[in-house]
Amino acid sequence: MNIRAFTITSVIAVAFGCGADGDDASALEQGGATDRRVVFVTADTFTGDLEGDAGADAACQSRATAAGLTGNFRAWLSGSSGDAAAKIADLRYVRTDGEVVATSSADLLDGTLNQPIDRDASGSEVQGDVWTGTRSDGSSAGADCDQWSIGNTSATGVCGSTRFTTANWTDNSVPRCNTPLHLFCFEQ
Repeated sequence: MNIRAFTITSVIAVAFGCGADGDDASALEQGGATDRRVVFVTADTFTGDLEGDAGADAACQSRATAAGLTGNFRAWLSGSSGDAAAKIADLRYVRTDGEVVATSSADLLDGTLNQPIDRDASGSEVQGDVWTGTRSDGSSAGADCDQWSIGNTSATGVCGSTRFTTANWTDNSVPRCNTPLHLFCFEQ
């Protein structure tokens, strides 16, 4: 189920009293759509030369817009604009298929996710490694392809993976910057 269908289902469930027992299936159970944000992984891949944080944010926004998602989306990257943790709100995070990834920013940064971030902006499953430059607590890992501006073998960057719900979702390995990897995109 994509997020648009999920939201309609959630409104119906709330209107008729369903989902009031603490079931995470309702993104609206805490008072409305503003209580949750969408997260997805890009279907396409990029080298570490993302043209900085701004280029990665633009890539996330264009994929969200193309899929019909509303809101502002930024890449989960630590780099020139600061730590990734500083870019997120303290809200529930759901994938584009409606599955809850984390119930709050603290939950997102505690080293485990409820579900892996393995759905793209359209809800299709994506498997692979993801540029992050970020430790599991949301802080910079220090390896960031020279502020996401180098896409060759002379530099490295920390990556996570769509396969994990452990700390490895954001801090899994350190490949060379010419490696094509995905991006995690978070609604702001």
